[in-house]
Amino acid sequence: MDPAETNELRHAIAKQGNLIGQHDQTLQGLVNSVNSVGTMLTQLHERLNFSASSSQESSTPTPSDPPVAPTRDPHMPTPERYS
Repeated sequence: MDPAETNELRHAIAKQGNLIGQHDQTLQGLVNSVNSVGTMLTQLHERLNFSASSSQESSTPTPSDPPVAPTRDPHMPTPERYS
């Protein structure tokens, strides 16, 4: 193998290694961000469940209004036939 080709090959491999290192750092940052978002969602879900359960326990049942009968359309007589 020609020494010039060896140097080019070493340079290309080193460049690829640097790129892989950058990709690894980027992916690790993304994993950390996703884990952080997951933790925040879990905490929010727990807060919402706690809030909903505490409001149900503390609320006293209020008498509901009686159901309203559905309204009917007004009766319209059939029009007279036009002769």
